[in-house]
Amino acid sequence: MRSTRRGGRWASSAARSAWPQSGAEPVTGAIYKAWGSLGFERGALGLPTSAEIQEPQWIVQNFQHGTLNFDREKGTVTRVIDGVPLELPPPSSEAEPIQLERFTPPINPA
Repeated sequence: MRSTRRGGRWASSAARSAWPQSGAEPVTGAIYKAWGSLGFERGALGLPTSAEIQEPQWIVQNFQHGTLNFDREKGTVTRVIDGVPLELPPPSSEAEPIQLERFTPPINPA
């Protein structure tokens, strides 16, 4: 588990959960891939602040600075920041985004 600069904690696992100050929220599927392509918690959206919200046409997930909306019919993800929607391009490959490990170097190396 790692701390983030935005007031949360992050753990990479099969469940893919992020812990902002509001609590743990899972990020999965196309929304996870889109969040990864935008830089995970260090990107413009920050950490997730809600679980997925199931709507008839959309699956919506709220983040600190916007939302990601998965269109069930078209299979696309739209990023919304400050009320401005932007449809994201599809992922470049089937491989999931890689969450890089971030370690603090030792203060007193041995």
